Amino acid sequence: EKIKEIEQELEDAQTELDDLAEQLEAKQDELKKGEEEKKKLEEELTKKQEDLKKAEQQVTKLEQAVADAKKELDAATTLLKQNTETLRKEEQTKLDMENA
Repeated sequence: EKIKEIEQELEDAQTELDDLAEQLEAKQDELKKGEEEKKKLEEELTKKQEDLKKAEQQVTKLEQAVADAKKELDAATTLLKQNTETLRKEEQTKLDMENA
């Protein structure tokens, strides 16, 4: 009788140990998947940071291009004003000569 009790306790203990081993294995699998997901997310983050850096560089280049274009436009506007003034003066001189 006592032996049967001990055998039953041993069997119960072995069943519990098997269950715990299965749970441990499942948790280890979850941990492995979590680590793989973390690595994947870190890689995605790195790529997105690189993409952001490239985009920021493009913005800087575009801002410089806009500034350069504005300078050229300002210079062209100044030249146009000067040419317009010169033409106006020439026209006035021509009119003055015709009226004289």
